[in-house]
Amino acid sequence: MLDPLLLFKYLDQKQAVFAYVGELDHGIINSLLKTMKEKLTSWGVEYKLMRRIYSVLVETMENVSRHGIPLKRSLSMRQSKARKGMFMLSYEEKGFCITTGNY
Repeated sequence: MLDPLLLFKYLDQKQAVFAYVGELDHGIINSLLKTMKEKLTSWGVEYKLMRRIYSVLVETMENVSRHGIPLKRSLSMRQSKARKGMFMLSYEEKGFCITTGNY
């Protein structure tokens, strides 16, 4: 099991401004994108840069949700349309970094 303190230190070291690990389906992706758009706006990110970041987030989250391994529901053990994935938006010296993955 992952030590929460180690995770916090890693996210702090990477200057993560937003991170998510878990189920990704259409509804969750929309909620995450809305949250990210609000955060970028509140940070005063330039509109052109915000659109680029948002476009990359949309593309990568859709890829994770399409190509990840389908989750199995514990009660019925049927596959669902949701996939398990992760993404992180971090800030670096030269700009933002988007990290995604599926498993």
